[in-house]
Amino acid sequence: IYLIDCPGVVVDTAGDTETDSVLKGVVRAERLETPQDYIDDILKAVKREHIAACYGLPKDGDDTWKDSTDLLERIALKCGRLLKGGEPCTRS
Repeated sequence: IYLIDCPGVVVDTAGDTETDSVLKGVVRAERLETPQDYIDDILKAVKREHIAACYGLPKDGDDTWKDSTDLLERIALKCGRLLKGGEPCTRS
């Protein structure tokens, strides 16, 4: 087990894009109007096997996710976050 300490304040540098600020944690996820817009950037930055292990999903093969929307739907189904009619809620 590794413990990584982070300073209480993460500074937003002048050259950072909005995506950089979100991924650094400068902007809280709860304050984002559309947090799902950043899923593709997270998928580019994080190894597939880490995401699969975190959510208990297969990392390769036919049962794995194909894109960010598919990933959100699989996570919603696994966690029981469903809308009326059994559709996965990708916002929660």
